[in-house]
Amino acid sequence: MLNMGVFGLGKKVFYFPDCGPISNSSKDSWEYLQVLKVLGVRFNLLEDISCGHTEWWLGKRKELKSVMKKTYEKLKELSISKLIVESAFCYFMFSEVYPKQFKDWNIKTEHVCCTIANSIKEKPIKKNLKYAYHDPCFLARRCGIMNEPREALKAVGVEVVEFRRNRRDSLCCGAAGGCYEKFPRLASKMALNRASELDKGTKIVTPCNLCKLNFLDAGIDAVSFPRLLLACLEDG
Repeated sequence: MLNMGVFGLGKKVFYFPDCGPISNSSKDSWEYLQVLKVLGVRFNLLEDISCGHTEWWLGKRKELKSVMKKTYEKLKELSISKLIVESAFCYFMFSEVYPKQFKDWNIKTEHVCCTIANSIKEKPIKKNLKYAYHDPCFLARRCGIMNEPREALKAVGVEVVEFRRNRRDSLCCGAAGGCYEKFPRLASKMALNRASELDKGTKIVTPCNLCKLNFLDAGIDAVSFPRLLLACLEDG
């Protein structure tokens, strides 16, 4: 557990990159940590636990109940008051599923895009960059997080270009549902179809690592949300 500071008197804020150890996380996780550090957000790093979203998706209710109970007890043991979550699936679990399962759940859950947007508003930095923002399916349609990433990008001077289909109407890039791993040719074809909504040469930015990888594999210029922010903040 990496200690990056504590908010308030006994109010502990933890950053949860994803289920499992951070060594298994994508490079995006490390970039998010750096962005939060630059913005002065203080937190502890929470790892080696699972929110149970895999069991939830697979319908393994017995296993899910066991995972959630173990995780809930660990969070209570740490006296956590707020979780900053990177994964849209983990955000869904902690913000919607856990409160229904545990009646005394009082841990505030915030997606990292929202944390960044709230922290970056006071630090506008002018850049001359233009990117099309791609809404990841689950983050936008299920979690409703659409404005915050755009606000953060605009705050560091990035001109945000919109796809023809965006926000809740955003078209899948082709990576979801195991398609990226099992049907790579189909995933690439869908990524090219998604990019066809833009003017030729328009660069794409997205907070979903899998979306980014799928675009890149299809030969489309794409960058992760935290990497672009970090580059703007460090240059500013």
